[in-house]
Amino acid sequence: MSKASTASVLPEKSLSKRLHVLSLRRSVKDLHPVICRHFAAQTSLDLAESSGVLNFGVAGADGFRLLTNLLLVVVVVIVVVVVVVVVVVVVVVVVVVVVVVVVVVVVVVVVVVVVVV
Repeated sequence: MSKASTASVLPEKSLSKRLHVLSLRRSVKDLHPVICRHFAAQTSLDLAESSGVLNFGVAGADGFRLLTNLLLVVVVVIVVVVVVVVVVVVVVVVVVVVVVVVVVVVVVVVVVVVVVV
């Protein structure tokens, strides 16, 4: 194959490949608008990452992942602390109620014994 024929074949192949990709994009866009919105959002995210807008010290999506994982850990810690505090308060209230009931019963018994004797 000569260089001239190779040069004429390559643009045709790349053109047909581009047309094929464009037709695939068009059919995906017609059939699945949600997928297209996802790809558009992903492209915006990629553009923001490449421009450095989303640089958290870790590259783009990894920064988001790190941030969401950190947020999840903070939420879990807060929930655990709240649950522990509630359990401790309930236990303290139950102990106080039991002590008050025991003291009242002892006082009543002492009063009855003193009055009867």
